[in-house]
Amino acid sequence: MAGLRAAEALRELGFTGSLTFIGDEPYEPYDRPPLSEQVLKGWVPADHTALPRMRAVDADRRLGVAATGLDRAAKQVRLADGERVGYDRLLIATGTRARPWPNPAEATLQGVHTIRSRDDAAELQKELTEPPSRVLVIGAGFIGSEVASVCRELDIPVTVVERGSAAPSGALGGVIGEIAARMQRDHGVDLRCGLGVSSLEGDAGGHVVENPRLVEDPPPYRRNQIFRGPRHVLVDIDGIRDRPRGNGRGRVSPRACRRACRRSRGAGGPPA
Repeated sequence: MAGLRAAEALRELGFTGSLTFIGDEPYEPYDRPPLSEQVLKGWVPADHTALPRMRAVDADRRLGVAATGLDRAAKQVRLADGERVGYDRLLIATGTRARPWPNPAEATLQGVHTIRSRDDAAELQKELTEPPSRVLVIGAGFIGSEVASVCRELDIPVTVVERGSAAPSGALGGVIGEIAARMQRDHGVDLRCGLGVSSLEGDAGGHVVENPRLVEDPPPYRRNQIFRGPRHVLVDIDGIRDRPRGNGRGRVSPRACRRACRRSRGAGGPPA
């Protein structure tokens, strides 16, 4: 969204030079908030979430190929297919991504989903129409709570596991979080706070089974808490050299970004 609006603003201000869009998804810019509610309910098809255009933007679109590196000295962006794209000015507007399940083998089990892209939402919506016998949502942030709400509206039993004391207390504070938790339980959500998921198991057919291993979040089990929940996100610059590290909770601070940028100046890293 930010990249599209910036391009529209440039054209509005009279910029007539060349513009290039680079994105790892093969789609034109689309609106992500409807994915976790309207699309899952079946109200809106996933391919009907394109952002409205404020004005025509004449641009070269390199879609379906990720940017994997940045050569600041040569002013070039490296793409996953080996191509290099030159620039005079560069806008990095990657936003965030869903934090992946940390165990690669468990992450590939059938029935394990994240919601970030248009394809993610379409795939999960298809499975909800079957429907499953029960849905487990890890993390009671905004997206997790919306998925739980959709499941209840579709009359699907749903369990939400949240490592915090309320849901979603991290974003709304303790008092509002308690109210939100009570509303979820009143609508039939099996909300379990103070717990985390340590691992997932699959059956012989490679499908996730209904009994994940739950651990208490407070000590002495905190070190076994290996997944922080989908409400936490990572800055989506995985392919860029000298990227900043997170703070252990799936977030990257502005200070960490500044440090990484200082380290990478002149070495092909992200711009300051």
